[in-house]
Amino acid sequence: MKFLRLSMMALALLGADHATAASDRLAKNFETLIDKYLAEFHGTGTGPSIANDGSATYFGNRLQIARSLLAELEAIDRQPLTFQQDIDYRYLRGILRAKILEGERVMYWQKDPTLYLRIEPIVSARGGLLYLEDKPVAERAASVLAVMKKIPARLQNAQENLRVYIPLWLEPAKGLLDGAIETFEADVLRFADRVPDQRADLLAENEKVLAALREFGNFLNTEWPTRPKGQWRVGKDVFDTQLRDLYHIQDHDAESLYAWGRAQYTEQLRVLDRAAAQVDDGRSWREIEADLQADHPTEETMLNDFQVQVRRARPWLIENDLMTVPWDQVNAAAAIYTPAYYNKLTFTGFGGAPVGRGSTFPGAVMLVPMDPRWSTEEKDRFLRSHNYAFITALMPHEVYPGHGLIALYNNHNPRKLRTYESAYSNQAWCYYVEWVLTPDFGFYPPEKQAEYRLEMERLKLWRYARVIYDTGMHLGHVTVDEAVDLMTSDVMFAEPYSFLQVQGSTHGYVRTGIPTWGYHEFLALRDEYFSRMYLMGRTGTLKDFHDRVLKIGTLPFTLLREELFHDIAEGGP
Repeated sequence: MKFLRLSMMALALLGADHATAASDRLAKNFETLIDKYLAEFHGTGTGPSIANDGSATYFGNRLQIARSLLAELEAIDRQPLTFQQDIDYRYLRGILRAKILEGERVMYWQKDPTLYLRIEPIVSARGGLLYLEDKPVAERAASVLAVMKKIPARLQNAQENLRVYIPLWLEPAKGLLDGAIETFEADVLRFADRVPDQRADLLAENEKVLAALREFGNFLNTEWPTRPKGQWRVGKDVFDTQLRDLYHIQDHDAESLYAWGRAQYTEQLRVLDRAAAQVDDGRSWREIEADLQADHPTEETMLNDFQVQVRRARPWLIENDLMTVPWDQVNAAAAIYTPAYYNKLTFTGFGGAPVGRGSTFPGAVMLVPMDPRWSTEEKDRFLRSHNYAFITALMPHEVYPGHGLIALYNNHNPRKLRTYESAYSNQAWCYYVEWVLTPDFGFYPPEKQAEYRLEMERLKLWRYARVIYDTGMHLGHVTVDEAVDLMTSDVMFAEPYSFLQVQGSTHGYVRTGIPTWGYHEFLALRDEYFSRMYLMGRTGTLKDFHDRVLKIGTLPFTLLREELFHDIAEGGP
């Protein structure tokens, strides 16, 4: 009997060892799958298996790769996965399902010319190969040449792929085309002068690219408008599916989200009336806002005025001890100008830091520059839109503790998928920074508290407007003209900038509006954190909550919440 018991114990231990080994193998298989996904869709490791030549074959292969990765993912037994791996399993599954849905039913490659006119990484928001001095100029020149060689074929394939005509997208495509031509007519020529040994090759390839761009411009003006008209609205079914699969949202479908946005927008107008009474009881908020817009930098001082507020953000964050800032020990965040190409895409710019495992490259606000060819009226409109209240209210959102700090945390997240993929909670966090932390913890000048709070409330109205038009246009409830009028007449954006905002939502969907809902999810998560900590007999602090969220990463809120409270229940720090 003793021998039998020992034998059974040995078998049990052996079985446990085999189970552990199997668990390890499955866990490693999942990590290998993540590596394959990141290589294909984010260019990590060996990079994608298929070069992007803009052909129908390329887009078909990309769709098939997503299908294959999803099939491989769903064949994995989830039982042996760690808790975090299972979170990432569901996150990646939603991402792949979204890519497949878009590839099968939306098919932007058949109707959106701007897909073929993006010239990254020759230029990027941070400068790109032409301007970012992070590598030797000769090395960058070789990369520029390699990218340029692919452009003519991509534009030729675009002419074959664009089977349907979207009238709304013609003028934006022509604007982006003009920006690309200007880049190759001027920026590339100046860059070529810096590399004498490669100058002739760069100039020769540059002529081919310019010829291809001009030919594509002729196609846009003459042939594309003769093709069958297509539809840019994705409709309720696609919208609902993306809400569920990509964002893991169960509380809303497209219709209820649209109704929620309308109700919040109406309430926010009342909030603005109350904010105006705190400034001047005898004037409307729009009258006060007009005065705020009149108080703006000059053309000569604008970049420095942004710089001042950017450099204030990190010391302000540390002084208030709102969260841990373990990187960028010098205050190196900056405000810089993007290449002029980007003023075809946005009227403001971009905030954040470069994505890369372990990167501590500091964050920046990348501003689109003023065009010297603009009229006095156009320059004044641009400067009024970048007034002092707007700059001050927005800069923590863009750098610290917003996009810039998030990027640093994501770059150091032990889960690789969370470095390269970022859900709507990223922007929702930045809204929380902009609407709660920035006004409540003293970032505004003391003498401007009431006025700048009013500006903050206007920026919040803008984001509720996004819910209305991002959802409403794709459901057919709101026209483009109505959306532009909402942004211009109500939110007080200049009309060209209103159109840029609205235009972006016609090219995408469930993108600009959903982070506003996410902000409300974030507030609920914060409240639940404090309640749970109390019921567990633990002391919750705002800094602890912020740090926990930042360490988890910018997951969809359903997954973020699950991991947050799992970590707390497990007694994690």
